[in-house]
Amino acid sequence: MWFLFWVMLLVGGVMHARLGSDKSPGRLAELCLVYLLVGYCGVGTMLLGIAALVHGAQLAAHLGVPAGNPIQVWTGFAIVGMSATAILGAWLRGNYLIGPVVTWAIFFAGATYAHLHADAVRGHETSAMSAAWIFATHALISVLLVTLLLMSRAAGRRG
Repeated sequence: MWFLFWVMLLVGGVMHARLGSDKSPGRLAELCLVYLLVGYCGVGTMLLGIAALVHGAQLAAHLGVPAGNPIQVWTGFAIVGMSATAILGAWLRGNYLIGPVVTWAIFFAGATYAHLHADAVRGHETSAMSAAWIFATHALISVLLVTLLLMSRAAGRRG
């Protein structure tokens, strides 16, 4: 579901860029980046973070810790805070976008590692399909965020 959500956000960013007066590649990259930051890293994960704080047992089970564990509670607050910085990208733009992009790219790279490592610790062999799915739903967003940031900044310098 999350994968489909950010694909829809990218389509929304492209449509928004095509409807505006500035149709430059830098503007397209920036709008796609802002849509991903606000929609996926912001609102989407903000709801996940709030749910983790209100209904912690589900996240605790996912993290492999007992419900109410300080790590689970801290993770909920961390996600809410990181989401708030991503949402602010809609208004602050420019150099501000570097912060949320770096934060979320590292977070999702870590989530990729954690999923692969958790499977190994639990004795599950990682198949090519499960590794591809973990990459598509975690690592790929890191790649997209950094790539879109670099594209928007490089295009802006030329124009």
